[in-house]
Amino acid sequence: MQAKSGDRKSKYTWKFLSLGLIPLAILIRWLMSKSPGFTEQVYARGIYKYIMQPVSLFTGLFPFSVAEFALVFLVIYVPARLVYLLIKAIRTKKWRILLPFASNIVLAGSLWFFIQNMVWNINYERLPFSDLAEIKITESSVDELEALCRHLVDMTNELRMQVEEDENGIMTVTGGYRSILKRARAG
Repeated sequence: MQAKSGDRKSKYTWKFLSLGLIPLAILIRWLMSKSPGFTEQVYARGIYKYIMQPVSLFTGLFPFSVAEFALVFLVIYVPARLVYLLIKAIRTKKWRILLPFASNIVLAGSLWFFIQNMVWNINYERLPFSDLAEIKITESSVDELEALCRHLVDMTNELRMQVEEDENGIMTVTGGYRSILKRARAG
């Protein structure tokens, strides 16, 4: 019986040690921020594609946002589970029953932070789009920015008039999404 208790403590210890993933993620992101060119070439144009392709294929199977669904589920589940365990701990006066829940929260939070940084947040350390597109950034007056915004709104409104609609004013695409995919490369 003693070995089982030791195994349980070891399991909790490893879950709490997962907190080490947080500074590791911060360190990796900081290192990537020091070399945006490397981040662009190796991560964004290389590794990222291979990470996100299977994720996109999986999440594309669902007609809703999997991430939003998971978030709503967790916002409901975690507090409800915590209240349940607190009531149980108060009734039984066994506060140790909170330890598995706490260790699971620590593990899940640490893994989420690490994965979030490794999969998405490193993209913020890439080269700026203005560098990639070779756009020269110059000082602009408020009047120039306002004129640009008005011009863009006018262009958008003109283009909107060319969009096909159904009887309810909803945009339609002749040939469906497959025709869009075929024409996408042409711009």
